[in-house]
Amino acid sequence: MVRHIAALAVFLFLSSCSLDIFGLFGTSADIDKRFSESRALPAVPDLAIATNDYSFIVLADLHVYSWDNGNFDRLKARLTSDDKYILACGDLTQQGELQYMQNYRDLMSGLGIPFYSTPGNHDLYFGGWANYRDILGPSCFTLKAGNVRIISFDSASGTLGGEQRAWLENILRTYTEPLCVVFTHFEFFSPSILETQQYTDIEEVYYLMDLFSSYGVDYVFMGHSHAYDDRTVNGVRYVVGEDFKENGGNSKVIRVQVNGGTISHSTFMLNI
Repeated sequence: MVRHIAALAVFLFLSSCSLDIFGLFGTSADIDKRFSESRALPAVPDLAIATNDYSFIVLADLHVYSWDNGNFDRLKARLTSDDKYILACGDLTQQGELQYMQNYRDLMSGLGIPFYSTPGNHDLYFGGWANYRDILGPSCFTLKAGNVRIISFDSASGTLGGEQRAWLENILRTYTEPLCVVFTHFEFFSPSILETQQYTDIEEVYYLMDLFSSYGVDYVFMGHSHAYDDRTVNGVRYVVGEDFKENGGNSKVIRVQVNGGTISHSTFMLNI
């Protein structure tokens, strides 16, 4: 009996949100292969915006698994004419299955403004990359939105891979817009020792942070930990979004304000 209780305790511990047993084994898709397939897809087109004074929304960890759209309805009611697009920082679905990916696409489309997504570890579960690719398109891409250069890189496997690393370096060396925003899934600053799914090599985190600082990135938006965090390191603002779950709750939403050559952000609660 004692052994059974101990085994159950270990299972519950490993199945917790912070220590996700499925994530340890379910996100093994080869990043170089995923990058190659992503780059073979049609490029994400630039977004024409008539003004350099506008705002956009950043969400993280939506974990869509049904048609319940409580928070989507709340967000739609809070959008303004200044909000031109949405960035979603991974874990868009709960398990990566086809129906969840379709639900995510349809719920986001219902908000009425363009949205851009990057995958999280949950989106790779159960062969989810094929569903992501076929429904949402590339996992790594760049586009111009007004006077902002937007870059998504794929961190869903906890590493960049050599090919994506070279691609990211080239984009950062050659962009010409006055502002640059990067978004991805895994955050750089672990909130807990129980957080098992992070970048596999801490030196890669140091490399990325040095890269972003060297090439004048203004903001890096991330998710994964379900806890809001905001800090500035070497001139780069790193912001982790709170989880935005579709089944209601008082989620904190990030709104980014672009004013000519400057950029800043604020947050608001959906139920207020």
